Amino acid sequence: MAQKLSEIIFLVEEPPEGGYAARAVGHSIFTVADTLDELHAMVRDAVICHFEDDQRPDMIYLRFVREEVIAVETPQRSLWERTGESFGNSGIHSDATNGQSLEVEDA
Repeated sequence: MAQKLSEIIFLVEEPPEGGYAARAVGHSIFTVADTLDELHAMVRDAVICHFEDDQRPDMIYLRFVREEVIAVETPQRSLWERTGESFGNSGIHSDATNGQSLEVEDA
């Protein structure tokens, strides 16, 4: 006989088409809903259906997962431009502290 779980964790995502999708970690349980209230009811019902009474976990944890994509560089100026850039062999370097150009002698 399997040991009773004290808790079960669901990862919840918001699909592009809307609503919520919840998948249990370590178990074959998946459900979807349009609202959070519906999600709570659907997850609870899925857990009740999946486990026998003596194996059913006491607590359900919902972990909301959101994916965001951000650019490494800002569109205005790259980090390289903001921190000082060498302009080839011209001997002129950008000074990031005050925005002035500096003459540098070649060795």
